[in-house]
Amino acid sequence: MSDEIELTGLDGSNPLGFLAALGTLRLLHCASREPDIKMAWNQSGCTWRPTIVAASSLDADTVVSKLFEALGQGDNETARHPFLAIGKNLSISPQEFAEHARSCVGASSAHDRRWADYVSSFGTEVLVHNTLDRIKYTEFCFISGSGHQNYLDTIQKLLGCVKDGHLRETLFNNWTYSDERLSMRWDPTDDRQHAYRWSAPTEEAPLTVWGANLLAAEGSTLYPTVPIADGCPTTGFRRQRRQTDFTWPIWQTPITIEIVRSLIAWAALLQDEVNATLLRHYGVVAVFRSRKIKIGEGANFKWSFAPAEAV
Repeated sequence: MSDEIELTGLDGSNPLGFLAALGTLRLLHCASREPDIKMAWNQSGCTWRPTIVAASSLDADTVVSKLFEALGQGDNETARHPFLAIGKNLSISPQEFAEHARSCVGASSAHDRRWADYVSSFGTEVLVHNTLDRIKYTEFCFISGSGHQNYLDTIQKLLGCVKDGHLRETLFNNWTYSDERLSMRWDPTDDRQHAYRWSAPTEEAPLTVWGANLLAAEGSTLYPTVPIADGCPTTGFRRQRRQTDFTWPIWQTPITIEIVRSLIAWAALLQDEVNATLLRHYGVVAVFRSRKIKIGEGANFKWSFAPAEAV
């Protein structure tokens, strides 16, 4: 006997919504210790919505309560979340990163690999930047100090700000974009270029959805970085013809988080010519791709995702 609940606030064609869905699955898996908790996607009109399937009873209050518990908010975020001890950003030396990685792996356990997943998604000390004494870090790092926006610092502040109401709005309501700043910049709406706006972006406080950004940060840990001979690619990303794309699958059969890990890694290998028959054999019913775009010049620049396209 199983129960299920649809997360009606999440849109699988939005990279932020997709990552938030993964983060929700991951945290519920950690909170409930249910190895069989699963997720699938159902089409609602033109939108793909995730559905969580579990052996125990599920309702909105239960989901929000379990997520809030698993996130472990508190006054001392660094103590509760050892990966935050790295600093505000990932621009650190290989030696520093290796030390922090060892401490995070030590804080993980056979039942909770959360901290180990975080550091494996951040980068690797095996390869360093060509000219700087810092690690090669994840493609998901869209903010690294420009405009006083910092990758790890933003996660830490979100952990301190996000309440159960933010999680409920993210998962079950239409997003109102009423939260100021603290964005990981994974929502295509974060691309606030001057030429496309009525007023200058610098004169407006950027608005976002805090709960979605925090859950998406958890979801990004399912995308580890893997050192290879000529670089340190992030799972899900592909560099080709001077551009970087992020590709993700949508599936309709409920699967566990471990199968999700394998599926998103496999789907990331897809080229432009997608074999629909092969995809459906693996339960994939849609594939989305979003280009990573650079906004600004010189040292004062940020990254963002372009609106996704169905592949």
